[in-house]
Amino acid sequence: MPTDKEPADEPVLAKWWFIHPEKVQLFVDKLHASISSSSSSAEASSVKRGKTGTFTACLKPENEKFQKVFQELQKQHGEDFFFILHQRHGELVEVAPGWAHAVSNQYPNVKIAWDICKFTNLCLYVESWMRHSDLGLKITGDYALLERHIVELAHHAYVKKLIDMN
Repeated sequence: MPTDKEPADEPVLAKWWFIHPEKVQLFVDKLHASISSSSSSAEASSVKRGKTGTFTACLKPENEKFQKVFQELQKQHGEDFFFILHQRHGELVEVAPGWAHAVSNQYPNVKIAWDICKFTNLCLYVESWMRHSDLGLKITGDYALLERHIVELAHHAYVKKLIDMN
């Protein structure tokens, strides 16, 4: 349906919080420190013992500690490393390989998400997967299927090369 409204006039449906792959460990460390220093002694000790409940709750962008640490690091390191994207109706958001991200819905809405693996990003996928492993972070579905994606991408590249040769 045509509209005279500019995209900026549309309401923000979701806020996307992005953290550069090189700064994820810094963010995690600062968030842990923030929880440990300002939480109740029970919460702080659960974080130190490695229980994830308190920490996982703080990974949500609605959490005050998340926002405080994010904004502090954004001021220190700039928007090339920490930035917020406002998504409006009809807009597509593509997350670059390795970028940590969280989404805060501003209104009830329905989103569709899928993983896209591009051969040109293969090195970034592997690097991101290794970085996640090194940080001790849970390997998400994006990277849990990495081996299958590598085989598929290599197969497609090989077939394309054969076709191009003929």
